[in-house]
Amino acid sequence: MSTETCINSNDSNNNNCIINADNTNDKSSIRQFYANKSVFITGASGFIGKILLLKLLVSCPDIGQIYVLMRPKNDVSSNKRLSAMLSAVPFQYALNDDDPRKKKVVPIEGDITRPGLGFSDADRALITDTVSVVFHCAASIKFDAPL
Repeated sequence: MSTETCINSNDSNNNNCIINADNTNDKSSIRQFYANKSVFITGASGFIGKILLLKLLVSCPDIGQIYVLMRPKNDVSSNKRLSAMLSAVPFQYALNDDDPRKKKVVPIEGDITRPGLGFSDADRALITDTVSVVFHCAASIKFDAPL
């Protein structure tokens, strides 16, 4: 039997949910697929990437590491940007500050505009050796960039 919990519902009928978190005892095929698998996400700091990351953390408790491509920005390191992101909307509604699921999210410093995503050799080896699923959610918002 599966029950649903609405996170940040505006009404009792769960009509404006951000995420429906299924009961963790329910072993759905998606939950089983992601169990002990590592994932790499580009664009995790954007709208779609944040929702995807939250959904994976909430719905797939047995997921392995979730590596997210992050670039330093305005003299703020990738680690600090990730920490701030995981403490803000929409994560604050689903995860406590000390939630152990947050430790599954690991920043990989890089940039989609650089060759090879700007990976270090060590990070490239880590991603190619451990990641089973890649979600490419990144985009450039420079509308005058050359194609």
